Amino acid sequence: MHPHPDTEVVIIGNGPAGLCLSAFLSGVSPFYSPMTPHPDPLLHQRLSENAAESLLDQDLSWAYGWDEMGSSTLRPMTSLYDTLVRPEADLGQLGSCLHWEQNSSKCVDHIVLGETAIGGSWNTYDKKMIAVSFHNWLDLPGFSISDSLRGKLLIPRISAMLYTRYMEKYAQHLGLKKSIRSQTKVISVKKEGSLWRVKAVTTKCGVKWQTFSLTTRRVVMACGKTKQRTLQVEGEGDEKHIVYDMKTLRKKVTKLLAHKSVSTSEKIPTIVVVGDGISSADMVGFCLSQGLKVIHIIKRNEKQLRSTVMSRLSAGHYAEYHSIYRLMTGRESHPLYERKINAQVTKLAEGKAFVSVKDGVENEIGYSLLGVCIGRISEGMGLFDRKYTFNDYTSDEDETLMCVGSFAGDHFVRYLVGGCLDVARTIHKSLKTPISIKDSDQMDLNGLMNIIVLISEMLRIFILALKMVKEQNEDLYVNQQAMGRMHNPGKGMAKSALPYRRSIPTWLKMSSEDVVEHICRLAKKGLRPSQIGVLLRDSHGVAQVRRITGNKIVRILKAKGMAPEIPEDLYHLVKKAVSIRKHLERCRKDRDSKYRLILVESRIHRLARYYKTSKALPPSWRYESSTASTLIG
Repeated sequence: MHPHPDTEVVIIGNGPAGLCLSAFLSGVSPFYSPMTPHPDPLLHQRLSENAAESLLDQDLSWAYGWDEMGSSTLRPMTSLYDTLVRPEADLGQLGSCLHWEQNSSKCVDHIVLGETAIGGSWNTYDKKMIAVSFHNWLDLPGFSISDSLRGKLLIPRISAMLYTRYMEKYAQHLGLKKSIRSQTKVISVKKEGSLWRVKAVTTKCGVKWQTFSLTTRRVVMACGKTKQRTLQVEGEGDEKHIVYDMKTLRKKVTKLLAHKSVSTSEKIPTIVVVGDGISSADMVGFCLSQGLKVIHIIKRNEKQLRSTVMSRLSAGHYAEYHSIYRLMTGRESHPLYERKINAQVTKLAEGKAFVSVKDGVENEIGYSLLGVCIGRISEGMGLFDRKYTFNDYTSDEDETLMCVGSFAGDHFVRYLVGGCLDVARTIHKSLKTPISIKDSDQMDLNGLMNIIVLISEMLRIFILALKMVKEQNEDLYVNQQAMGRMHNPGKGMAKSALPYRRSIPTWLKMSSEDVVEHICRLAKKGLRPSQIGVLLRDSHGVAQVRRITGNKIVRILKAKGMAPEIPEDLYHLVKKAVSIRKHLERCRKDRDSKYRLILVESRIHRLARYYKTSKALPPSWRYESSTASTLIG
């Protein structure tokens, strides 16, 4: 007989990853919405077949072997979720293809343990820090940031303080708080027989208050990377003027400037910043804005700096990081900024840093404050009494031990939601499989249930087969009546022959006003005229809008003031050119893409001249590669 656990799942960590997994285990389920189809027709067809089932229950094994889901950096389920929530995310054209439902019958008993308040490590960040990701990339499943603020955000990126408030609202809105124990530090995780024992201590105002333990069948590590890396050099432990995060640096600099204002005779304080990532750039930018001298210690050389994350941040959306990156690479200069590349700190002593550069020369640099931003590490593996390794989200040694978020390598909120979905699917699937059955009556009951399920499945397949036969017969009738086919070896017509019949079919229930209203509603969602036409044809049986309304889709949109600014064929050419240019930024030696870009932009210029002649475009309209992305934005 198996022992009964205190809870089915224990999630360690109450940051974005822990909240996402808690939501999926609390009955929040994503469903594919055929009414907002994905632009990839194959993916749309795959998911439309089981649109009535949530992604938690569907068989998505095809995603692991599908070429379109493959990625050198993303796991299949992460890539699938991201493309469904943000189709064509780089262009920002379409909304989510998913809708959300919360079903209490799908709940799995679980407890979330977090060392901080809800939000995890986001509570330790500087409140004024602006997130690198766009706000819609930080959305958690079932309740977006826009929903929490009851309106569309006018700024692309939000502060850490606003995001922690959003996570608090998220847990409240979805009813997750009953499963979350904040201010609780896990001190050990150990396997005892078939169950895990998790020991933790509750703290109040930073003081240990109560120790307790839980037994569970499954443990999910969602604690991420919370501990700052240190330099590991001589004298670091004795150094008082050293900080490891922006929040502490801001407080120290404020005190330093207050002291300087009292004693105006002192020279400008010197801040030494170690690191070449986003956090170090925040420190450099803040110190320069306060009029402090900055000496930047960078371990990488100039060639290596060109392959960092900061090198890929656009100047338009990340102006503050772009300017610091240009200082780091020597493309710009600042009277208060000095860089030392290919260098590292070897020793600290009495307010001085000993820095070794490439040639082996050791420089002695005095400082008022030393800021170290060289990344974070996870303390999660220190909780176990033995070593565990992970393959994707599951431990190689024990399949009941899993991980999500930064612990699993998904460092951005945008991608960790897909990982949480994958783990939630695994947990739901394991719960459907009985662990052990010894009672004969229970076996008979299960056998009867299996027979009922089998019969219902056969009935479902039979009904689907009847529908397919009916649709094939209708298509055959329409083709025989209205479609012209060639049976000789010629080039044929440039398009399919339109039906000879001009009257509205008797089976069509939509009126002219309904069609116009539907067109306007789809246009507001960002769909192009051709997408609207395909959706009306496939989902509502409207073969030709012109026969019902007397006007084409584009003319209807023009009358409503909702027509696209540029013709659709030109729009898609510009979109293709932008996509090729983005590819060339990553793969500069791709000659084939360079040649194709020349051909595409040549077509754009010729088509633009034609549309100017036909007055579909204003005479002043011009295509420029530098601003092409704004034409499709």
